[in-house]
Amino acid sequence: MQSVLKAVQIILIAVHKGLHLDEIAAIWLLRKFGKERYPGINDANITIWNYGGGAPDDQSAEEWEERGVLAVGVGLGKYDEHALEGNKTECAASLVAKDLGVVDDPALREILAFVTRADLTGGNRLWDMLKKLKKLLQGGMSDAMRLVLRQAAGAVGQANIDSGNVKWALPQLVKDLNILWPDEPERVIEWACVALEARYQQQLRFVQAEEAYPNVSSETVVQGRAGDVRVVSVISDSDQMKAVALKRGADVIVQRVARGNVQVFTRRNSDLNVDDLARAIRFEEQYVRGVVVTTDFEALAEEGVVPGAECWYYHPEGGMLLNGSLSHENMEPTQVSLERIVELVVLVADVNRFDPDFEHDCQKGWCKSTSTDQLCPLFPCGLHRCRKIRWEMYQKRTS
Repeated sequence: MQSVLKAVQIILIAVHKGLHLDEIAAIWLLRKFGKERYPGINDANITIWNYGGGAPDDQSAEEWEERGVLAVGVGLGKYDEHALEGNKTECAASLVAKDLGVVDDPALREILAFVTRADLTGGNRLWDMLKKLKKLLQGGMSDAMRLVLRQAAGAVGQANIDSGNVKWALPQLVKDLNILWPDEPERVIEWACVALEARYQQQLRFVQAEEAYPNVSSETVVQGRAGDVRVVSVISDSDQMKAVALKRGADVIVQRVARGNVQVFTRRNSDLNVDDLARAIRFEEQYVRGVVVTTDFEALAEEGVVPGAECWYYHPEGGMLLNGSLSHENMEPTQVSLERIVELVVLVADVNRFDPDFEHDCQKGWCKSTSTDQLCPLFPCGLHRCRKIRWEMYQKRTS
């Protein structure tokens, strides 16, 4: 028969001065998943013990725990990795996760791996906290949580830190905040726990998106300039579908949400001419609406919005075409169907595809779409391969 662990009322959490990210993550885990095991953990105050040695007063960490003081990262107890001889795999957070039985939570895997790596190796692979802060401050959270983030970000910014040389990663920011608030560990913990919770919620959404992905997506593979191009269409409101699709090898993701808005994302360095895609979609939007305002090929590929297709924002550097976004959530939905947008993506990606009525001549390097009475349906899109043919024809005529 499995023994039931006795619940212990906690009134204090013991840490060392200048606590690290792994101890903060351990406290976050205890407060999130350990409330039944440790009643009072959420309201427990922080107390400082000496770093690197045993618990005070010649008592063990276990004896202190019986008195309501839970040691994390200090005291050579169960949540102190320094008690493990030759340890190369554990940190305070991983020990807590294993003890609470949450180590296999899919939404915790990335967090635990990152925190453990940062603690053991000093690795500072970026969780870009500037982006995280922006998303957090824009997203749904309590006013108190938003205030904590703003205070922390503002305080670090005024701490005479050269932002050009500082990696804006969570471990580094924890160090900076410890310097800024040396006698306020609760403040450092509060800030970092908000960031950890936000990351956990994002990972939960990612796990849910992975589970739903097979039922809401379809894939088309076409021959690109240098290999296959995998085009995925998705119908979902999840903000994690792009990440799931990229993880599964997609080169282009076309996602429609319930409201009807569509976003097109491309993998960086994908074998796709994204300018061509911007031209094709923007012209199609105007054609469907029955009013064509912008036809110039260069204008159709400009960053931002163009007259006649204002509902599409083109971000060339990011390889994105956005019919609405987090900062423009009230954008009017496109009038081009999801199926047609996918057709246009495939058309752009497949460099050997031409209009059937003109294809024979196109393959020979001859464009016959030279007058309005013989206009190729692809001409208004200004595809690079079509313009290349016409340019070579011009050079032959003028040479």
